[in-house]
Amino acid sequence: MINFNEISLDSSSSTNMFNNVPNNIVVCINKTNILSKIYPQISSKTCHIDDCTDNWKLKQKKLNIENNENIQNDPNIIKYEYDGNCYSPCLNGYFNDDNNDIKCK
Repeated sequence: MINFNEISLDSSSSTNMFNNVPNNIVVCINKTNILSKIYPQISSKTCHIDDCTDNWKLKQKKLNIENNENIQNDPNIIKYEYDGNCYSPCLNGYFNDDNNDIKCK
């Protein structure tokens, strides 16, 4: 969305643009071009990140799939991760990756 400009959008077409998007969305944006209609929707996502690098996936916050909340900074929760979400327990079992992190299959 770095080159997107909301000037041509009417209010009705942009109202619910991010309704079904997870709270841990990572976007590459230019805030000045989307400040009034789109950015308020993005910023309402509790774990959103603005990142335009190639390694954005490493910066994406992890969500507890049960309550859609960020668990990134909670060391007391065992994290079973799959595709940016954390599960308890893993639906299809788990494995240790190269960093010895527990991942869901």
